[in-house]
Amino acid sequence: MGRHGAHPLAGGGGQDGTACRVVRGCLAGGHAKGWLAAGSSPPRRRPLTSLLQFPLTVSMPPSVPIRGAREAERLARGTSRWEGQPDNSIPRQTNVITAAAWAQPPRGPGHKGPGGAAERPAMQVPSPSMREAASMYGTAVAVFLVILVAALQGSGPPESPFPYRIPLDPEGTLELSWNVSYAQETVYFQLLVRELKAGVLFGMSDRGEMENADLAVLWTNGDRAYFADAWSDQKGQVHLDAQQDYQLLQAQRTAQGLSLLFRRPFSTCDPRDYLIEDGTVHLVYGILEQPFSSLEAINTSGLRTGLQRVQLLKPNISIPALPADVRTMEVRAPDVLIPGQETTYWCYMTELPPDFPRHHIVMYEPIVTEGNEALVHHMEVFQCAAGFQSFPHFSGPCDSKMKPERLNYCRHVLAAWALGAKAFYYPEEAGLAFGGAGSSRFLRLEVHYHNPRKIQGRRDSSGIRLYYTATLRRFDAGIMELGLVYTPVMAIPPRRRPSCSRATARTSARSCRWRAAAQVPTRSGPDRRPPQALPPSGIHIFASQLHTHLTGRKVVTVLARDGRERAIVNRDDHYSPHFQEIRMLKKIVSVHPGARATGAWPTFTEGWDPAGRPGTTSRLPVAGGRGGMEAEARSRLDTQRVTLRGGPMTTRAVAQSHVSVGPEHLSPQVGRLTGLCRLGSQGDVLITSCTYNTEDRELATVGGFGILEEMCVNYVHYYPQTQLELCKSAVDAGFLRKYFHLVNSFNSEEVCTCPQASVPQQFASVPWNSFSRSVLQALYGFAPLDMHCNKSSAVRFQGEWDRQPLPKIVSQLQAPAPRCPASQGLSPAGPTVANISGGQG
Repeated sequence: MGRHGAHPLAGGGGQDGTACRVVRGCLAGGHAKGWLAAGSSPPRRRPLTSLLQFPLTVSMPPSVPIRGAREAERLARGTSRWEGQPDNSIPRQTNVITAAAWAQPPRGPGHKGPGGAAERPAMQVPSPSMREAASMYGTAVAVFLVILVAALQGSGPPESPFPYRIPLDPEGTLELSWNVSYAQETVYFQLLVRELKAGVLFGMSDRGEMENADLAVLWTNGDRAYFADAWSDQKGQVHLDAQQDYQLLQAQRTAQGLSLLFRRPFSTCDPRDYLIEDGTVHLVYGILEQPFSSLEAINTSGLRTGLQRVQLLKPNISIPALPADVRTMEVRAPDVLIPGQETTYWCYMTELPPDFPRHHIVMYEPIVTEGNEALVHHMEVFQCAAGFQSFPHFSGPCDSKMKPERLNYCRHVLAAWALGAKAFYYPEEAGLAFGGAGSSRFLRLEVHYHNPRKIQGRRDSSGIRLYYTATLRRFDAGIMELGLVYTPVMAIPPRRRPSCSRATARTSARSCRWRAAAQVPTRSGPDRRPPQALPPSGIHIFASQLHTHLTGRKVVTVLARDGRERAIVNRDDHYSPHFQEIRMLKKIVSVHPGARATGAWPTFTEGWDPAGRPGTTSRLPVAGGRGGMEAEARSRLDTQRVTLRGGPMTTRAVAQSHVSVGPEHLSPQVGRLTGLCRLGSQGDVLITSCTYNTEDRELATVGGFGILEEMCVNYVHYYPQTQLELCKSAVDAGFLRKYFHLVNSFNSEEVCTCPQASVPQQFASVPWNSFSRSVLQALYGFAPLDMHCNKSSAVRFQGEWDRQPLPKIVSQLQAPAPRCPASQGLSPAGPTVANISGGQG
């Protein structure tokens, strides 16, 4: 506590709605001089909730030239960046500087500029009068707002500078809003803190852990408040980052609480920082209940912490206009009493009006009951199978024994929303058809309630609002399922941390056309050709929903053409099975069929090694050179009339449970499965890969429908709709039997290979040593696949689908190198000092 009984974060002081600006400084220890606030007086400990009256207290930086618009923008906001030495003590030799003074810094005789050995002595600029201070403050705020709006032009809907908003904690104490400037490659954050005590911690980490996190921290030592870029180590200890990349722009007290505005570049080239990229971002937060003498005194293990998952980098796309005759329909939960347990999936059945004609859904958006924003995690609306005349009414937990079995036939997704997502728009030339002949009237709403505090007594009527039109658009939109068949022949060895294992499902577009659509006439005579499942002009993918079960960690779908990867359809390197949403793509991806009908198969290429480095191949471990395990596996597989290719086995080699290994050691960290959909022998290929973490499992994880089994799926949304609804594969079962026999003979008949044993039983009896892992990797790297190319009726297209060989992908897309900010090196090594002036303590 402060000398006057209140520390700087306790509350009080200042007037609501008044903003302040801050200047980054290098802390040198000692006392600060000069305050820029109404009623200047010697400082006393003030509440942080009155941050509306910051003094501009900083250490004078080295003299550096102004570098264009970016520095001018910082000056207009009253902020800057420079080199400095970190020191968490109270500043000793600090000065008040204005934007004008910083724009033309005096140059002492010993100054040598940035990077020079000598620097000019610190200089104190006289404190301005109260009127001058108010004028400068108002000008700075106005200029800042103009710059911010200009910077975010085209980055989001024009109605709000911060269009995206989520609650961070279940109680709604912390609320985050943000927007994205792709021109600046920067995310602007606005954090609203209600009931602020001694500070707050916000940041990002790979999987939502508080250890090894990239953090922005607002804290007090009892005398002053500070804001700093920080990081936590493996024990949760917080450290000041030598490169300050979270930049505080504004602090403002509002009627709701303290609002902090700060920004962070996508990439900082700081090894301690998180790289903000496409896909899921795990946000972390912590509440500080008491002052800390220094930043290093904070350990996250002693804080009330939590995580929230979002997609920060929303696509920068134009929103199509809605038709004049658009109507709305709300599918909502019927005043549900939210159970007082952490996780609940609630199912509710409803139906369309009788004789509801055919319409196009052109947009949908969430409806979340006020007060439940932190509890409603995600929602989906499914349409039921048209083959049933009726479905029973039901409203209750989806895992209830009372749930009718028929509800399992309601799987066709009409709409999906997850926390942090905005409204979903279809392209102006396409809409999702529902209603009319051949379409079921019955819908199932599924709501996931995430209630970690086990709050009791909340009622909820959340749901999804559908926007639909009777004026049908040019194309029907369709949904195609890519990836792996739900079968136990795909498997991931136990005790595997995320890395590369890959199983492939590939289907030929021409193969899918191969006598595919019965209603399409075929030619007669020698020029007879199969009818087409895909139009000659191809299809256009505009959205994607990735899906795995509990061990999924990464998912990516890549488009390849002529043996070369051309585009990423969707990628999520921080995927979470607890955060699945339909995401609009930044660019529409066009997929074209091949020139002639052929089979379907997976691919075999280079990829990512266990450390995540692109373009690195992996080899089978060699014990004793070529005469080791690789030769042993080759010899034994040859005996089984199977050829094991020599040379490198790559981390992206086709696998149903592909174990990635390095050339010098067996990696215990791998589990990646891949499914491919090939669109003709000369057509495009859609490659879907999933990475898993099974380090906490004792048995192999096999594919299947159960939550403890695994899936690797991408539901792509495209137009025009075709009959092709499923394009997946699985390793040939005969080759898998050869694997079990080989491992059995190598391990003294330990594996049950009797005919009555199921595939999961056989995998459960495999001793997971280096040999069994290596041979499984090899098998998935070359074994042929059984393809599944199905119509919406679940009937497979005609064609040769069994034991299809693997073609080769000769060139892969490489991950782009992170771009370092142009201002790197101008950052101070100390936190922003946020002293408080005025008001009552």
